[in-house]
Amino acid sequence: MKKKLALMLTAALAAASLTACGGSGTADTRAAGSRAEGAGEKAPSGDGSEMVVAWWGNQVRNERTQAILELYSQQNPGVAFDGQFSEWADYWNKLATAAA
Repeated sequence: MKKKLALMLTAALAAASLTACGGSGTADTRAAGSRAEGAGEKAPSGDGSEMVVAWWGNQVRNERTQAILELYSQQNPGVAFDGQFSEWADYWNKLATAAA
């Protein structure tokens, strides 16, 4: 009995979560049209400020993240990043200090 109830509850929760993540099935054509009209316009450039991006991991992850940030900055002039790499233990100390 308990297994049956647990299975039914699990199925109901799965169905509810899938329903909550689903779209409404209707599209806002006005928003799509306005994006298409503005496609030829140049996006405003950034104000020259830097966005701080912090991550933890090993050296391979650091190199790959730096490469992605540089690529994004090249493709989007005016956007700059201040990358802050840390080892796992040091990351949480830096994060707590930055949040204070």
